[in-house]
This record gives sequence, structure tokens and C-alpha cells, in this order.
Amino acid sequence: MSFALWFLFTSTLFTPVTHCDRARISNWFVEKTIPQLNHELTRLKSLPLEQRVEIWSKRFLSTPYGIDPAGEESGVDPDPLFNVCAVDCETYVEQVLALAFSSNMPQLWRWLELMRYEKGIRSFENRFYTMALQWIPGNLRLGYLTSAHARIGGKPVLMIKDIDPNFPWARPFLRRFRQMGKRSPRGKASLEYLPLKTLIERYKRIPIPSVGLVVGARQIRNPFLITHMGFILKNNEGKLIWRHASGTAHRRKVEDRLLIAYLKETDSYFKKHRRRHVKGLIIYTISEPKPPETLVK
Repeated sequence: MSFALWFLFTSTLFTPVTHCDRARISNWFVEKTIPQLNHELTRLKSLPLEQRVEIWSKRFLSTPYGIDPAGEESGVDPDPLFNVCAVDCETYVEQVLALAFSSNMPQLWRWLELMRYEKGIRSFENRFYTMALQWIPGNLRLGYLTSAHARIGGKPVLMIKDIDPNFPWARPFLRRFRQMGKRSPRGKASLEYLPLKTLIERYKRIPIPSVGLVVGARQIRNPFLITHMGFILKNNEGKLIWRHASGTAHRRKVEDRLLIAYLKETDSYFKKHRRRHVKGLIIYTISEPKPPETLVK
């Protein structure tokens, strides 16, 4: 599809403020049109990757947290593929990376499809559901994530969990498995993480920019091992920060936290509360990928 035809087609689909509560939204995207966003993608693509991730992630600051705010624009989940009005931790990371990797709007759409769907085929059944079995290996295949554990040091811990769609999971998870039918994820999910204690001791060794995936303790009726994700970047003072879409009750927005404070508070909180506790984080450094049109044949 030529750019002109694409523009005429998608300009009726992408209206960033259509579903926004303007009283709650103050991010950079609210007053932007498709041509303006396309121009900005082209303008920023010449900058180093670290700068692009910093710029695009910062433009979402204060965006409200929303549960599962993205979809296929039709069918089972009619939410938009790209949503600037609300984000959860995963869609925030995906959208920022897609923006940082793209030089125009067609590339932006394609990156979102590749990050979220098996072989980049946009459908509810193809969407990556579990992080350990689907999202992580799917995004590693795209070539932009590399484990930073060797650079950080310390001994990673292996976690394994069997995923069977027919297991008696808690009701919300079981409903999703049934919706996906034959495409439901199944198999032995395994991942290696660095414990919180290790990261507290060695956090200054984390390369920038990186993505952190928060690992929670295994639960019998919950198929997920990853409970949260966000960016590790530097602020203007050169300190490492955790920039993420927080779902915590008194936060509920995209925010910056000093990384060491976040790690220590997380460690302290789950030592005091008998809830599903955080074990540690998986850290991936982000690198410049190949163009999206070359990645899936």
C-alpha cells in the first residue's frame, strides 16, 4: 500500500483524543494529528536510540493507567492498537519502543503488530498472552532485546512453570484460555531473573536503556510469572530511574521513580505483606533493530 493510500485509510481510524478524558490527559500526544506524529517520527529517527527512548517514554508521563487498553480495533477486543489515552505496563513499553524504532506511521503499526502477535498477524487468537511462553521469546526473535545479566553480575535464578490451558486456573485466566481455543499457550515456561538483593547491590551496572520485567512468586491458579515491566533510564542528574505505568492504587499513571528506591521499597513491602511477593527482575538492554519489514516473512 502506498503511503498516500495508507494515510487516507488510517487517518479515519487513528484519532488520539477521541476516547480521551481531556481533564485527565496532559501528555504530548493529545493535540497531535497523524501528519504531526508522522513528521516527529521522521525527525527523531536520526537521534541515537537512547535519546529516542527517553523522549518518547517521557511524553507519556502522567498518562492514566488503564487495564488492557489496547486491542485489534474490531472483533473480540475493539480497543485501539495504539492508545495514548491510557496504558498498562505492557502497552506502555510496547508503544514507546514502537515509536522509538519507527521513522513513519506504517512502521509504527507494524512494530506494534510484531511485538504483540505471533508472526505479526493481528488477531485476538494470535496475541501474546503469557510473557514467559510467548511475549519474551517472540520479542527476543525481533532482535532488539539482549540479556544484561552478565554485565550486571550476580547469579541468576531459574524459575519454571508448566502451562496447560485445561488446568483449573482462576476464572479470568481460564476464560481467556477458552477464548483463544487451539491457539492457547501451553508448555514449560522458564526464565532466569536476578534477585532483588542482587539488583540492589549492583543496580549501577545496569546498562541504559533497558527494559525490566518484574518476576513474581509462582501461584497455583495463576499462569503468569511476570507481574510488571518498565524502563530503566537516566534522569537529568545522571541517576537511574524506573519509568513505568504504575497500577498501584494511589499512583495509577506513568511516572518516574528512582530505581534504587523502587527496588528497596519493593523488597521491603513484600517482606512485610503476605501476598504474592516479587522475586526479582529480568533485565534486557535495548538495541537498534532491523527494519520491521525484514523480520517476518
